Amino acid sequence: MRTCFIIFIGLLLCAPVSAYADYGDGLYQYLHGHYDKAINEFKPLAQEGNPKAQYILGSMYANGQGVLQDYVQAHAWLNLAAAQGHEKASLYRNEIAQKMNSNQVAQAQQLATQFQSQAEKQETQKTDKELIVSIQNHLQNLGYYSGAIDGVMGQNTSRSIRQFQRDADLPVTGQPSSSLVSKLKQADSQQEADQRKEAKQQQDPWTQVLLHDEFADANFTSNPEWIQTAGTFWVDSNYFLRTKRDVPEAQKQADQQASQEQRVTEVFGQVVKELMNPQQGEQTQSIPELYTKLKLGNAFALHIDIQMFSDKRGQSFELKTYQGQDRSSGYALRFLNQKEQSLALIRFSQSGSSVIDVIRQDKLINANHFQSISWLRHKDGEMRVLINDKEVLSTQDNMFRGFDGLSLINLGGDYAVRSIRVLGSDT
Repeated sequence: MRTCFIIFIGLLLCAPVSAYADYGDGLYQYLHGHYDKAINEFKPLAQEGNPKAQYILGSMYANGQGVLQDYVQAHAWLNLAAAQGHEKASLYRNEIAQKMNSNQVAQAQQLATQFQSQAEKQETQKTDKELIVSIQNHLQNLGYYSGAIDGVMGQNTSRSIRQFQRDADLPVTGQPSSSLVSKLKQADSQQEADQRKEAKQQQDPWTQVLLHDEFADANFTSNPEWIQTAGTFWVDSNYFLRTKRDVPEAQKQADQQASQEQRVTEVFGQVVKELMNPQQGEQTQSIPELYTKLKLGNAFALHIDIQMFSDKRGQSFELKTYQGQDRSSGYALRFLNQKEQSLALIRFSQSGSSVIDVIRQDKLINANHFQSISWLRHKDGEMRVLINDKEVLSTQDNMFRGFDGLSLINLGGDYAVRSIRVLGSDT
């Protein structure tokens, strides 16, 4: 017994303080012989499942330090510490068991089971409280809950959960769960992102209407004036601007070896050549282009409602903001439908073109339904593109500042445009 006790004291003295910071006060009291104070520190930690505290508490019961000597209690606490891999606790428990009869050992084992059950219950309660605190915090951030963040599952919390579940189209239970926390986190994160976007828009708003054309006069040549350079454009009986062009064979074949960025640049470069000099183009029909002269500052918001009438591979269209009378430099927003659909922001000039950013996925734009495309540019050159109010591209480029107009180009396909609206900044 004395040998084990010496080993026990040596282990405590050699242990680094940082490793036992949770019961440093108890260890100080213990080493100075203040056992009644030490046990008040160690017992709560042992009940929470701390194996080091369980080892010390078991030793104190074995030696009657601060408590009446009790081998059953000592065996129970040492047994719990040993079960968590504490080797010294295992040795000490076996030594004490030799001083006990079989009935006492059975009592100690039963007592250890009770202690373990209580510890698990406390841990569950602690986890449940942390779960409810998290739920209350998220509900409060989302505006559903205004009560105390106390981890208590009261009527106010349950009512707030039910309201969120209804709004989020979830099963309405009013009960806390890990899956509910996940949904709340997603909603909270989305709200934060929306608030950041709104703050950004408030810093650089587009309030000045520069152009708004719904083609209600059945004419695109005046008010505002759109200039047709080639191809076919008309306003149909529904007052939609229409354009149609056969998809070039070259665009129907997706180049599997090239990257999407390379493919976008390649096709765009060919289009620029044909627009600048139709005789150099490889196509037999000219590319339909409609443009309007419009003074745009560095910040603008371009919105277009457009419908394509098929999912044919190779169909493509572009929106451009250009500089100069020859419209040979600026930015283009280009859609291309191949094996995957892609939407790219392109910087172009007489010296060449490059893809700034591109997204590709199976269904960016659905056929036979009008799709809302918004191209937003801030003063600092940040550009964002949204399809049906969902952001799909976000990048920044300051190569060009200020533009002389915009154009719509049909690279292949059958399209209808319901409206085009352009806003600018007052400053």
